[in-house]
Amino acid sequence: MAKAGERSTPTWIPFQAARERGLGQRWLILKLKARLVRWRAKDVHPPGASLDKFWDDPEPTVAADGSAKKPVRVFGGPGLGFEYVTAFGIEVAGEDVFAQLPATPEGPTAEPTGAEWVAAEAKRMKEAGKIPVLKTHFAAELAKRMKVAAAAKRNTPLHPLSAGYISNQLSDWGLWPISKIE
Repeated sequence: MAKAGERSTPTWIPFQAARERGLGQRWLILKLKARLVRWRAKDVHPPGASLDKFWDDPEPTVAADGSAKKPVRVFGGPGLGFEYVTAFGIEVAGEDVFAQLPATPEGPTAEPTGAEWVAAEAKRMKEAGKIPVLKTHFAAELAKRMKVAAAAKRNTPLHPLSAGYISNQLSDWGLWPISKIE
């Protein structure tokens, strides 16, 4: 993966827009901290405050409006102790953010939904001629197969569906009557 700053002219997107695209705030902060994503702020308070180590520990607190606040130790001047440096209108380089994403989806997004899994299994059962005549028996068989596949972790949804739920949804999913299964 490329380090931040290796590309020219980034497409700047607001911090919150990147977060709303399904990227977790914590994930984005870790990428900023590792300097894998370029960023900028439209304004900073107090004026002239350094943002060089803004994402280092202690991490700043990011607000819903896309601003971030970080306590910094003040050694001189009238205010001894801690002062807050606030960066307003944080934007991140879109290319850097998306370069950090995995090439293929992992985790829950790669798994089929319950309806997709049931539809695929119903098609396999129809091709094999193994669909019971009664709708409730068909749903029970699908639920049983889903539970077995989930236990074996074979491309199934995280939570197997119950036979009752499957039975209630078969018509809506276009899987009942049997002649509707394609």
